[in-house]
Amino acid sequence: MSTAVAVVAPEPVAAPLHVVATPVVDVAAREANRWLLVFGIPCLFASVFVAAAIGSGVKWLLGFALVSLLAAICSLTWLALSSDTNG
Repeated sequence: MSTAVAVVAPEPVAAPLHVVATPVVDVAAREANRWLLVFGIPCLFASVFVAAAIGSGVKWLLGFALVSLLAAICSLTWLALSSDTNG
């Protein structure tokens, strides 16, 4: 006679699958993300170039900052004209 006991582990039961509905994206949130992306990136680059010009003393970096600001002004104009906040 053996003293070992055989224990049988129960098989795990898988949960039934179900379809998850896609979340509805808010129009205002999508518009805010578009503004932050399109207008924020040129402003970020301009601030980095200004900081680099001040920190390093290299004056030609201000040219890149001015180009970035011009891009920010153009993107701001485009965003204002193409905004769909009034439906």
